[in-house]
Amino acid sequence: MPVNPARQRFERELLTQEPVLFSEEQRRTVARAIAGVCEHRAWRLHALNVRTNHVHVVVTSEAPIDQVLNTFKAYATRGLRESGLARSGARTWARHGSTRFLRDEQDVIDAVSYVLDYQGDDLGGTIGPGE
Repeated sequence: MPVNPARQRFERELLTQEPVLFSEEQRRTVARAIAGVCEHRAWRLHALNVRTNHVHVVVTSEAPIDQVLNTFKAYATRGLRESGLARSGARTWARHGSTRFLRDEQDVIDAVSYVLDYQGDDLGGTIGPGE
């Protein structure tokens, strides 16, 4: 999809702070936090890839999707702040997030492949099946 300069200007004007770009250490911290919440809540983590400006997660959970997303954000933010990698009160995440329901096993396989194989380098922690 080609870049839309008007859309970029519009989105930039909505920002209340500079966009967050995660360092390698921040990416690892976010990955640990998300993996930890999955373990704590007994959610099945299929794949995780923390990028510099967003996160991809494939997870199976009985919880509502908005609860899962908000829980990931909360645990990751707490982890960053406790590690001194994010200021208290600073916004780390966008207002919502992109979510997709995976209907069957093939959808999960395709999503895991996309997250693990088509996102570039694995700095910051990429977690695959069985890890």
